[in-house]
Amino acid sequence: MPTYTPNHSSLRGMLGQHACAFLRMAPQVPIMSSELHNSTHRVPMASSMVTAGLAFNLLKPAAAASFASSPAVIDQLRFTEMGMLSWLIVDVAIQWGGWAVSALLKTEKFYDMLGTGSFIVLSLGSLLAIKSVHARKVVATAFVCAWAVRLGGFLVVRVWKTGQDSRFDEAKGQPFKFWIYWTMQAVWVYATLLPVLLLNASSTGGPAALIWSDIVGAAIYAVGLITEATADQQKFSFKMDPANKGKFINSGLWSYARYPNYFGEMLVW
Repeated sequence: MPTYTPNHSSLRGMLGQHACAFLRMAPQVPIMSSELHNSTHRVPMASSMVTAGLAFNLLKPAAAASFASSPAVIDQLRFTEMGMLSWLIVDVAIQWGGWAVSALLKTEKFYDMLGTGSFIVLSLGSLLAIKSVHARKVVATAFVCAWAVRLGGFLVVRVWKTGQDSRFDEAKGQPFKFWIYWTMQAVWVYATLLPVLLLNASSTGGPAALIWSDIVGAAIYAVGLITEATADQQKFSFKMDPANKGKFINSGLWSYARYPNYFGEMLVW
């Protein structure tokens, strides 16, 4: 596909005469720009043509320059939309692949492993796929990976020690119902991770240096992670004691809240 290179002197007349024709073309066109560090990005054809048409034909020169430099227009050029779809495909492929193997073996032991593992794959992949990397992207990705390793490790150890997960007692013997569980996990992973994917896919993502709000966010994250990990371990130890069979834990953090582990996870995200 030919590469379209913006040229302000020639585009003004061309866009004014042929905007409608361009809007009927393919939905995406590669755009090369030195502002984008000489890398090709794909942007929506309709939105890019409307933006260019407004900037070069419908507005006066001064207003056009102001409009073209506005954050909304710059964001369209700096955001790789196909990247978002690509990570969704990767996410679904992981979950459906896990479902195929798990349904064949009638086991639930890969569910949490691949669920939390997907967070690591998508967050790291989206960070490494973009050339523009700065502190905020690295920190956000590291926080996701730390949370996923902690939670995934705990859940995997728990299911292997107990030998089963009661959530799947019925579903793992019914392939279609089991597929729904895995598909919902794909939705959970992508929806939860979307802010980090958007951050990593952008060429800016805010100030490159960390600011005071980042420090506050990191503190809240740390409190949440410690709370979640502590609550999970307390409940697991309680459940592993045969004397507590059929009982619900009401000690430790569980004496202050019904589900302190969920509270911790909400603080993390």
